[in-house]
Amino acid sequence: MRFCLLLLCFILSKSICAQSYASNPADVDLQQLNVAVINQHGQPLNFYEDLIKAKRVAINFVFTQCLTSCPLSVAIFRQVQVKLAKQAISLISISVDPSHDTPESLLKLSQKFHAQAPWDFITGDPVVITQLLKTLGSYTADKNAHSNMVLISQADGRQWTKLYGFPQPKAIITALTATPDQKF
Repeated sequence: MRFCLLLLCFILSKSICAQSYASNPADVDLQQLNVAVINQHGQPLNFYEDLIKAKRVAINFVFTQCLTSCPLSVAIFRQVQVKLAKQAISLISISVDPSHDTPESLLKLSQKFHAQAPWDFITGDPVVITQLLKTLGSYTADKNAHSNMVLISQADGRQWTKLYGFPQPKAIITALTATPDQKF
């Protein structure tokens, strides 16, 4: 019986991972994305202007002390980066624990997974990051309960695709490389 329950949970988790939808462009207020953040190299950036505008991006949500889902999420992004190699795609990992995650700790995490530009690990003022997470629909008061969602933007942050669970690299790549009006 226990095996059947585990098998059912596994099958359901795979189906959840495969679900996605394009959100209404009005769901994300672009002005709320226009905030000051810091990357793993200590560089101050404007989240929208420097990281989103005129780019195809994939965003995940992590924290450096996480021992469960975050390493898997970062490893999946690394696979995406390797497979897309020279394509104009940017990856962004946003800390859900900005009070603890410094640029230095995010740099160590990025080095552990051999992350290369254009892949930014983002932290910043906890109030600003909290508001950014809320704007992106990924805020939770308990960092351990954060979403394993991946957000994809192909149109300057005006249209978003959300992939839930632990989307496999193929699903992320399909969402990133689809034309903005293409259904996948």
